[in-house]
Amino acid sequence: SSLLGSSILVNVLLIGVFCWGFFHIYKKKMNTFRPTSHVMDSICHSFTYKDLVVATKEFNEELGRGAFGIVYKGVMSIGSRNVVAIKKLDRVSHEAEKDFMTEVNVISQTHHKNLVRLIGYCNEGPHRLLVYEYMSNGTLASFIFGDLQPTWSQRTSIAMGIARGLAYLHEECSTQIIHCDIKPQNILLDDYHVARISDF
Repeated sequence: SSLLGSSILVNVLLIGVFCWGFFHIYKKKMNTFRPTSHVMDSICHSFTYKDLVVATKEFNEELGRGAFGIVYKGVMSIGSRNVVAIKKLDRVSHEAEKDFMTEVNVISQTHHKNLVRLIGYCNEGPHRLLVYEYMSNGTLASFIFGDLQPTWSQRTSIAMGIARGLAYLHEECSTQIIHCDIKPQNILLDDYHVARISDF
């Protein structure tokens, strides 16, 4: 009886070790042969610099300024909306092209109702531009410090939206993104005053 029991235990252990080894080898092979994602595979569009010059009427309507560039209003026929926000980056060197494309790839894969969506980009010669969906109600800063004070219900809703967006960026998206510059100027409001985080 003890001999039979020990042989069953040995067989179970051997089968367990075999299954464990097979699983890890299979997982390693799958990771090796899995194709890496590229910007071209995402829904992010590539635009020429000429396209964006035409869309912004030669960058004549400024929406705002940030640490890395100026945001302009543009009109393009993309999807259901025509108005876009085009950020012209002024601190991206030609040598940083690989880093720029990596960041575009990561940002284009983020999808959340409390984040501003990246629609496309331009990476042509010295020109680095990002095309975002347009937020009709501007920044949280202009909403809070404007003439019409938001209600407590609106404030609570906006705060919860920001928290959800940050939780997604920090913990839920495939590549964690830490937003190091949360401020009212980087929170935009859509048509329904839903908070949308930008500049991440």
